[in-house]
Amino acid sequence: MQTATPAATKPSTRCVEIDALRGLLLLIMMANHLVLWPLQMLKPALEHLYQPFGFVSAAEGFFFLSGLVSAMAYGRLADRKPLREVGLAVARRIRRLFLVNLVLAAVIAPVAWSFAAQPEWTSAVLKEYGAIRGLSLLELAVGVNEPWLLDILPAYMIFLATIPLLILAQKRRVLWLPLAVSGALWVAGQFFPSAKVADALMRVFPSRYVSFGWFELAAWQLVFVSGFVLGNLSRVGGLPAFLARPTWKTTAPFALLLVFLFVQRHAELPLPPLRLEPYLSVRALAPLRLLNFIALGMAIRGVWPHLRRPLGFRPLATIGKQSLPAFVFHILAIYACALLVPQTLPLALALPLFVLMTVSLYPAILVFNGWEKSWAQDREKSLAVSAAV
Repeated sequence: MQTATPAATKPSTRCVEIDALRGLLLLIMMANHLVLWPLQMLKPALEHLYQPFGFVSAAEGFFFLSGLVSAMAYGRLADRKPLREVGLAVARRIRRLFLVNLVLAAVIAPVAWSFAAQPEWTSAVLKEYGAIRGLSLLELAVGVNEPWLLDILPAYMIFLATIPLLILAQKRRVLWLPLAVSGALWVAGQFFPSAKVADALMRVFPSRYVSFGWFELAAWQLVFVSGFVLGNLSRVGGLPAFLARPTWKTTAPFALLLVFLFVQRHAELPLPPLRLEPYLSVRALAPLRLLNFIALGMAIRGVWPHLRRPLGFRPLATIGKQSLPAFVFHILAIYACALLVPQTLPLALALPLFVLMTVSLYPAILVFNGWEKSWAQDREKSLAVSAAV
């Protein structure tokens, strides 16, 4: 009987550089969340770590790359399987994310509710749990009442749910249509924020706290959909020339804009008061913030050949490949700090704690990889025993 040789195994279709970029964004996200909430005493010292490339955060890049990777993975599946199979695969992924968020809510919420009454010891952000005390775990897990960091996976689930429609548009060669709808929704998100709907509902039901999460989903979906469209075009070789073969003429204007916004964000120079704040809203992904993200993306695309080598750093790629367990660890670590670290912690202790928590993401993923491999091997042995009986 012939046995499969290692050469016969299917080669990986993952892009190490994309995984490494996702891993880098996860590290930046964890560092930012640590400084913004549980370790706020470090904010003056690490102010420039947040939004390091102007007025754009790691979240925009992560959602964009998630759309791009989804286009490649589910696009290949759609080449071999009917649309129904793609929909089932997406549904399984959404179910897994929901169960993960449900477990996170079950672990975090009861502890946060008990600590929320001790403001002298815990992070101020836990006071939010006083407003949402008594909500069901289901409400917390779907993120409709803005529990701290637990509304990110629900937003991602909603974005994933659009994939079958995007695949259908791709098959019918009308991918421009969902992109146009996505752009229209982004415009709607600028003028009709969900916070107004939440306020109206709270006026009708004054005893209930209502929120639809930190992200303005009507606006933020544009980043995911754009990533999906560009990922699909890249997969089939249909990228426009200015993206497929960027030149200095196409890259330079975006690089100059990126430098201008970087200076506006970080440099302590006597700049003219341009009153840019209304156009830089994080929650609504306001126009100038979106333009900042596009400029950053175009600048990265222009120098991408020179980034491939440094992005071959395996630890970053390992974190990016296991983005879900990395994200879960980052939430648990930040909540542990928020619950246990007093706001009076001296700077000399806070800085080493910050470095330790950030760097620990990689060994945590290695432990998870070992556990996952061991579980897979045990499962294969159990199936082999069952088949032999």
